[in-house]
Amino acid sequence: LLKLDPGVAAVEAQLQLRGAGGYFGLAPGGGGGFGARQFQVGQHLGGDAGVAAQGFGQGAGVGFAQRGLGGQGVGGGWVLANKQVYDGGARGLSKQAQAVVVSVDYRLSPEVKFPAAWDDSLAAYKWAAANAASIKGDPARLALAGESAGGNLAVSTAIAVRDAGLTQPMHVLAVYPVGQTGNLDTKSYQDSGTAKPLNKAMIGWFVDKLLAKPEDKTDPRLDIVNAKLAGLPPVTIINAQIDPLREDGALLEAALKKAGVKVKRTVYSGVTHEFFGMAAVVKKAADAQKMGGKALRDSFNTSARK
Repeated sequence: LLKLDPGVAAVEAQLQLRGAGGYFGLAPGGGGGFGARQFQVGQHLGGDAGVAAQGFGQGAGVGFAQRGLGGQGVGGGWVLANKQVYDGGARGLSKQAQAVVVSVDYRLSPEVKFPAAWDDSLAAYKWAAANAASIKGDPARLALAGESAGGNLAVSTAIAVRDAGLTQPMHVLAVYPVGQTGNLDTKSYQDSGTAKPLNKAMIGWFVDKLLAKPEDKTDPRLDIVNAKLAGLPPVTIINAQIDPLREDGALLEAALKKAGVKVKRTVYSGVTHEFFGMAAVVKKAADAQKMGGKALRDSFNTSARK
């Protein structure tokens, strides 16, 4: 059995006492935003539907945080959750990266199917690039970041930006990303298939609601481990040990290295999916936010020196 980190165990115990709501019943901002200033940005960022967003902090670059795949209560997986649920991670990145972070709501399934969320993600990136100065960011220093489903969107959006010839992000931060959905029998799906707050059965349910047809599983926007990755900026991958998506991170790391992309992957022991936003109460979450934020900040600073 994989040993649970004491901080995460304490969070789970408190959630058991609280009853319904799970990890996503935590108050917005409770995940370690450390007072990052919140401001509203455009409520329609492009695409076929309104894409709401909010921003945090103030700095040289513009980070772009996507919502993630989650578990209990209001969950994620391109189906549930919103930017308030992932408030803690976005605020933490704003502080650690010393950057403006734009956290975006995209359209959810099953009301809209794949690839609506991917279209919205690209539209939001275009908005951020065009409007960075208006929110005190630098349009020449952009980054993409995301948790879980959002980690997939961050990488996929970087690919779309490359292919469209747009201003490329300086860095991509993918926190426990969904790398593929065609193989739910990897080592981590086996050893963490019944983990909390995300398990194997939930991922199957999310994918069923997301896709209009099974063959979409092989679309490179979703199946990023088999996409054309050459030419992407440096990528940082953060994984939780007790998470069915842990091996997706390993597969993505290997694919990026094969494509000649600079990549660094860190696996945090004893923690679970959704730990990243728990920096206020879980030390390893604070460590992960510092590491991810530093990767973004270093890329911004390297660009500024050129």
